[in-house]
Amino acid sequence: MMSGKSDSHGAEILVVDNDTSCRKFLQVLLVRQGYMPIVAENAERAVDLIEQAPEAPRLVITDVFLGKQNGFELVSRIRQRFKDVKVLFTSGFSEVVLRDFGFHLDAPFIEKPICMNVMRATLAGLLEPAVAAAV
Repeated sequence: MMSGKSDSHGAEILVVDNDTSCRKFLQVLLVRQGYMPIVAENAERAVDLIEQAPEAPRLVITDVFLGKQNGFELVSRIRQRFKDVKVLFTSGFSEVVLRDFGFHLDAPFIEKPICMNVMRATLAGLLEPAVAAAV
């Protein structure tokens, strides 16, 4: 599944979201930016994909609320296999509300609805930090 390319474009990004429209939006946005999104509709499917992968994705973009498992539990499971995987959380709830739920973000966060420009800038910062710093 994961190609392990060293440059950010062409990099595989795992997108996990139980909302079909959000998954499709992210998939189209990522493809247009030159990335190769791998999509999963829930944490269970994402774990299956990760368990089959010989290498870590360059980035995991996951919704916080996925159904049976939340995004934090999913990331914890992924990090058991790929310790240093980069993560970007998304949610329709604000960061403040997530903290009220008891969640503590240990990775970047984008609130939904996702703005394309914010996502592009965040991807650049995560996957192309030298380029983002020069802008």
